[in-house]
Amino acid sequence: MRAFTLLLVLALVTTGSTAARAADDMYARPGGFVGGGFLGVINDSDIDELTGDSLGFELRGGYRFHRHFAVEGQFMYTHNIGGDFGIADVDLETVTGTVNLKGYVLPGRIQPYGVVGIGGTSVHAEADVAGTTVAEDTEAAFTFRGGGGVDLYLTPRVLLYTEASYVLLTGDLDGNGGVPIVFGAQVRF
Repeated sequence: MRAFTLLLVLALVTTGSTAARAADDMYARPGGFVGGGFLGVINDSDIDELTGDSLGFELRGGYRFHRHFAVEGQFMYTHNIGGDFGIADVDLETVTGTVNLKGYVLPGRIQPYGVVGIGGTSVHAEADVAGTTVAEDTEAAFTFRGGGGVDLYLTPRVLLYTEASYVLLTGDLDGNGGVPIVFGAQVRF
């Protein structure tokens, strides 16, 4: 009787964990994805007091090659929302592209992850006084990204995500960067 009870308990535990794994695999399966969202950036630069923070959008696409890992390309465009001083105006636009590696901690419907990436950023700054451009400059910088986020699956193919990372620029813009906070949606293939 004891052996029968032990076998029954073992069968239930194994079946339960297999069913849970199968449910997790619906959300953590290999495959491609595309998505995009809106973002706000807390600027961390030498001129952030002049430009304020930024708003923009981002696009991403990639491939999840393992239940715990994915690689993605990410494109971000931002424009500052500050920088208006009456007749003087400072505009700051950034375009950033990175290739990222994502590591997922949990494989269920809610999937927290960490992200690291490298790429490049173009920064365009322009100062106007009374509608006349008085200074303009564009710089390019090698870019590092590190942060984390959470994917929330609505269905096995559609998810919402939020992510916060730090984007660090190098070269002539060494030490400048920002914290983009993204809210978006993705479709899995």
